[in-house]
Amino acid sequence: HELSFYSDMQLSGTNFITIPRMVGNGGFADKISPPARSNSLLAWDSRVYQEIPTVPPAKAKVGFNGYFKILVEGPELRVSYISGKCKDDSCLTGLSETESTLVAEETFTVDLDSGDIAQKWNFMLDTIERPGFTAHA
Repeated sequence: HELSFYSDMQLSGTNFITIPRMVGNGGFADKISPPARSNSLLAWDSRVYQEIPTVPPAKAKVGFNGYFKILVEGPELRVSYISGKCKDDSCLTGLSETESTLVAEETFTVDLDSGDIAQKWNFMLDTIERPGFTAHA
């Protein structure tokens, strides 16, 4: 699956709220396809890394693999979602060994008195799909 961001979801029959994120499958090639669940979908990474041969002889578009980093500063968590960066515009020569692409960054802040959590987007790459995105989702 591709990197996907969803809006807040409340589990049925509870007061428990989640803020779902799907980061991806590590180093496995993934065919590009929209997320199976689109309810509450804010954005997803539909960028094509390369087209690779498949069986029967055809080509499949595959996406970028990535990871995330969390920086903790007091009541804040800053989460950066990062993918590889192509050596050239076509990506045919592979990925850079020294550079990466910041795909998105968000901050979660905990109110230490109430325990409430606020989320805000700091950055989102212009080239990813945004069916439900607003600046302060």
